[in-house]
Amino acid sequence: MTIYITILVLMAVLAVLNAVVPLPGFNFFVPLFSTFMTTQQAITFITVYFLLTSTILAYVFRTYLRADLLRRLLPASFLGAVLGSLLSSSLNELALTIVVLCFVLYFFQKRLRLGSTRPTHNDENRPKGRTTTVIGVISGFLQGGGFGGGDVRNNYLYAHNLSLQEVRATTAAVGVGIFVVSLSVRAAEGNFTISHAWLYIFLVPIAIASSYLGRHITHKLNAKIQHRIIIGLMATSILLLIAKVVRLA
Repeated sequence: MTIYITILVLMAVLAVLNAVVPLPGFNFFVPLFSTFMTTQQAITFITVYFLLTSTILAYVFRTYLRADLLRRLLPASFLGAVLGSLLSSSLNELALTIVVLCFVLYFFQKRLRLGSTRPTHNDENRPKGRTTTVIGVISGFLQGGGFGGGDVRNNYLYAHNLSLQEVRATTAAVGVGIFVVSLSVRAAEGNFTISHAWLYIFLVPIAIASSYLGRHITHKLNAKIQHRIIIGLMATSILLLIAKVVRLA
């Protein structure tokens, strides 16, 4: 019984944090929950967890949704997620982690140069159409394969000076599509292994409450504080990726 209480508490805490800022995805959650279950069970469990919380977040933050980016990211992410899910068993974890790290490092230095200016949508800072599509395919592929695709997508949007609310809304909406595809492919291949499913019943009211709390908190943060939070998130993502590379090497 202790293990179930521990998992439930972790899910509740992470739901609140994830409502304010997008956490570093599978690179953080899968190793954490693998201490309670097998890796395949953890991947499925976390995918369902993200599907549930992302659906609620997408609705709560809907007024901040960047529809122009969603139109580019979602179809490309669908394609990437299908490919990643089909090839997940044959992917080289070390090589793909290094790829993700390179992307995040590039976006990190780009965001640093922007400083704490308020988010704008001028030609210089606006994400380019083709680049956004490519990022959608890459992030969807990685996420479908159980890797840190969310790190690539989130940091790409941060690098183009989007606010926390815009990133939260847009990535949540894209994530819903990716997680549905990933679960469907895993189920079709017979890899849909889930445990502790009853815990999701308790997560629903927590996810709803934390989403509204997260929207309220981010609305109160000025541009300078948001910039500092974003830099901290990107730096944390880099450290987690470096630690993973060292562990796998």
